[in-house]
Amino acid sequence: MRLYDRIMSAPGTLIDAGYYGAYTTLARELKQAQCFILSPDLAEACEEVCWSRPSSILSAQHTLRAPYPRVWFEWNSNDRDKRARFNGKPKPKNMGCFLHSNPEGTKGTAIYVWEHKIEEEFCKKLNIPELTMDPFGIIFDWSSSSEEPVMAQYARTVGVPFSKEQLEKKYREQREGFRTSLTKSTKWKNLAQDEREVEAYIELEKSSGIIPLEMCKGLFESNLGKDLRVGQPMFEAFMEDLAGEFSYTQAFLLMLNSRNKIVSQTKEDLSRLNKARGKNKKPPLKEFIVTDLRLSKTQQTRAGVLGIDRAAARRHLVRGHFKLKYGQVWWWSPHMRGGGSNSPVARKEYRVSL
Repeated sequence: MRLYDRIMSAPGTLIDAGYYGAYTTLARELKQAQCFILSPDLAEACEEVCWSRPSSILSAQHTLRAPYPRVWFEWNSNDRDKRARFNGKPKPKNMGCFLHSNPEGTKGTAIYVWEHKIEEEFCKKLNIPELTMDPFGIIFDWSSSSEEPVMAQYARTVGVPFSKEQLEKKYREQREGFRTSLTKSTKWKNLAQDEREVEAYIELEKSSGIIPLEMCKGLFESNLGKDLRVGQPMFEAFMEDLAGEFSYTQAFLLMLNSRNKIVSQTKEDLSRLNKARGKNKKPPLKEFIVTDLRLSKTQQTRAGVLGIDRAAARRHLVRGHFKLKYGQVWWWSPHMRGGGSNSPVARKEYRVSL
């Protein structure tokens, strides 16, 4: 059963009551969403993209957009390679992100849910899914027309007086704080003294921000609300859980939006299965778009020369990355294993028209 199905089974359960109906609201939104499932090789490739320099990610930011106003995508956490950070906490079984954006797909909110298998017997006994929704989400603005930081936009909508000048001053004063954040970052610590990368990091920070989710309003207004305030252990734990997730979301969209089709998309057809389920009075299953790394004919031929099947060949192409060259974004794909200067499988650069 997919994480999507677990969420759809949550409304009306004890976990939904504990979140004051937030799962009921989320399930209602997910019914209208276009859903994607990440294959193991694509999930790992997205993690590799997250390790791109801040300047490279910033240069590609104008291509970021959600393909639909409501998008759900999920992946198995085991597929995110060893670089994914879980901070000593139990590793989730499945993770997912719900994006709700404007029609252009450039402004909206990201919500994260994950599933564990820690108290499986206990949850089975109570007939509840073992889910966690982060009550804090991430708002984003990738639109090129907006010069105002996203948190300034948010402050205005909730009635908090905050001018652009005040926010710019705050970013200037916190410059060293941002540098410290880079130093503490596993993936970017070596860039902390690079002024260009610090500037790019600050610009990326301006395009997103963490806010309490409206659908979790009941939770924030409950007795637990005090534990979700800044500085409290529960607040810090949820902040830590969000760390790195939005970078992963952006990485997936960068690859999904590539015009040269780095990612293949195959829509499931569950019509026959759902017809049978209907006869047994079972709800229909959601048809997902299955995403995978796409092999070109040339890559397939080269894999054949080495005696590598398609699945293995895609895994060889995982460790690529985006980079800026000639004013455009390129996907640099490493050679397949067994390659080298004398190998029939040479390193090749693939242009990504974004």
